[in-house]
Amino acid sequence: MKIRGILIFILFLASLILLPGFGAQTHGQEYEYTLPQGYFEYFKLNLNGSYALIYGVKANSSVTVDIMNADQFMCFNTTGVQREIYQQNSSQVVNGLLVTPGTYYLVVYSPFYPSAFNVYLNWTSLQFVKSTEVAQEEVTIPSQEYFFTRLHLTTMGSPFTLNLEGLSNESVSYVIWNSSTVFNSSDVTITLGQNYSFGYNIHLSPGVYYLNITNPHSESALAYFYYKIDPEYVNPYLTSLNRDDSFTMGLASYGYLTRPTSRHIP
Repeated sequence: MKIRGILIFILFLASLILLPGFGAQTHGQEYEYTLPQGYFEYFKLNLNGSYALIYGVKANSSVTVDIMNADQFMCFNTTGVQREIYQQNSSQVVNGLLVTPGTYYLVVYSPFYPSAFNVYLNWTSLQFVKSTEVAQEEVTIPSQEYFFTRLHLTTMGSPFTLNLEGLSNESVSYVIWNSSTVFNSSDVTITLGQNYSFGYNIHLSPGVYYLNITNPHSESALAYFYYKIDPEYVNPYLTSLNRDDSFTMGLASYGYLTRPTSRHIP
């Protein structure tokens, strides 16, 4: 059983997370396993920095795919109780998240049937570099609270398409609103659109818009987000009088520079 198509796709997905223009190379590896019913396989990751982690699993029956930290895995391994950062149940899973220094486990569990499956892992180290070309930021959101910010005021000039991308270490939801909510995502660790495309593309009318990122968990969440505004046309009547100095270039100007890193999977 091969997942060459999924492997190529995940390499493509990982490349989309990179800031345009950097073009850093991504690397990946494919593994193949067979599980009896009621058993699980795990992959241990010892990470010493902030990483964009992308993973994919394809099986011949439905399996449970969890991302766990060290404490959650110890609980699962000793008691069978599942507590996880994020969980999906399917015969085909593609997902990603932002991970900070620590030990993590990708766990594939076959609760109902014997299962043959392939797994693919990719992670790339992240480093902030200065940039003034995109609106993006990394924020810490306290437990059961939300972060909000106003989008760049070029949204006032014409109808536009908003490309919103996000990656977080806990599942969070993304809301775009003006006088009412115009877009609302489910709780996710990565913003995947239709056909697993990275990011949400939202078509909106002219106006002032805000972004909310909500953390529903009992722990704080670290979230990285990026947005790009593509107006249908340049409105000559939208002048600098409509903008604050603090929003001249959107949000705080930081980018991600990717560097290949070695892997440790026992």
